[in-house]
Amino acid sequence: MEKITTDISTFENLRKDGYVYVDKTDLLWRLVANTEGRQFFISRPRRFGKSLMLSTLKSIFEGRRDLFRGLKIARMKYDWTSYPVVLLDMSKVKGETPDELKASLNAMVESIATAFKLKVAKGVPVGTRFGLALDALFAKKGEYVVLVDEYDVPMQGFFGNRAALLRVRKIMHDFYVELKNHEKDVRFLMLTGVTKLTKVSVFSGLNHLTDLTMDEPRYAALLGYTQKEIAQSYPKRLDAFAKKLRTDRRGALKRLLDWYDSYWFCPDSRARVCNPISIAKA
Repeated sequence: MEKITTDISTFENLRKDGYVYVDKTDLLWRLVANTEGRQFFISRPRRFGKSLMLSTLKSIFEGRRDLFRGLKIARMKYDWTSYPVVLLDMSKVKGETPDELKASLNAMVESIATAFKLKVAKGVPVGTRFGLALDALFAKKGEYVVLVDEYDVPMQGFFGNRAALLRVRKIMHDFYVELKNHEKDVRFLMLTGVTKLTKVSVFSGLNHLTDLTMDEPRYAALLGYTQKEIAQSYPKRLDAFAKKLRTDRRGALKRLLDWYDSYWFCPDSRARVCNPISIAKA
């Protein structure tokens, strides 16, 4: 029976502990091989594998080739150069007031400085401080990678308070715009979230990102499971499910898809994908 989990989103742990990993590394290779740009954004619903995708990208850019044995990217031309990776989990940026949120962002910048042993000035606005940290990182290490998970979470707690929300949007705008200011130093950038990029004015300074959300058929199945991937990745699970339902594997898959349906993220692609956590729990 395939080993399956619904609560691990770290690529290294999945691979080392022998859990099923639905292989999307051929799609990630298109992004990391530098053939289609260097800076991207994608929006998907919650629990759709965004954090796992970023964790996988982190392992790629850290040159962890050993973790990818047997996966599609291992058969592709890639140099496996190791880069410093700044992973910003914005779901950890919390605060009930704009000032508390700024303090949380400052703590995140401090953790970056500590991780890479950087000297970053204090007593300046948090956006400026983030930019100084990126300057110091480039001066010390050269090109680096930035991965931003759940970029929109810091604003969500303020949607019911317009005055506070306007302050928070300004704080986040000044923070994120540093990614545009340092575009030349970034080897690769990926932002993820639930909210569509163009719907949040905080991104007026990040109009250089390639938006993969709904307009790129090649990446319609980058996150989530297609019917084919479910059948190929979980054959024994489907057989057990079929036995419980008194049907065959094909019938079990149909029942599963009748219940969970699927999402269609690009009008120019036929790829339909199911929520991976829902499928795994079933």
